Amino acid sequence: MISMTRSTCSAAVAALSIGALGAGVAVATNGSASASTGTTTMHLVAHQSQEAFEDLGTTGPGLGDTVILTGRLTRDGTRVGHFHNVGVEVDAAAHLFQASGTLRLRHGSLEFAGIVSQTPEFVLAITGGTGRYQGAAGQITFDFPDQRQLLTVTLQS
Repeated sequence: MISMTRSTCSAAVAALSIGALGAGVAVATNGSASASTGTTTMHLVAHQSQEAFEDLGTTGPGLGDTVILTGRLTRDGTRVGHFHNVGVEVDAAAHLFQASGTLRLRHGSLEFAGIVSQTPEFVLAITGGTGRYQGAAGQITFDFPDQRQLLTVTLQS
């Protein structure tokens, strides 16, 4: 059960977790932009390098179990930043985690948060940022095809 829990939280971090959610991360100026909708999209890959897991109470999934993940973000094989994420289990029966984290990119950082479920794809809200991303809003889609952690960051302007 721990590995299932860890992989779910990994998605949130890679989630990185927020900067554009395994293989690469883009900086906003290198993302695709749509003048008509006011959005910028970044596609990133999260590479998990460190994790910590705290199993509270009984062995196996349980309320309050905590996963902490950190790693690097890449785009087209080039390092573009780092991610840091914390997930706390809030519903053991449904395997739901409250996740929050940061994507650190070259020109600032993006903050993200939301509920992570045990699904191969989920979406978290961008809740703010620093530097170039100050006041950022939007969402990050986390997808896990072929054991990779792909992040699609959609920034609204």
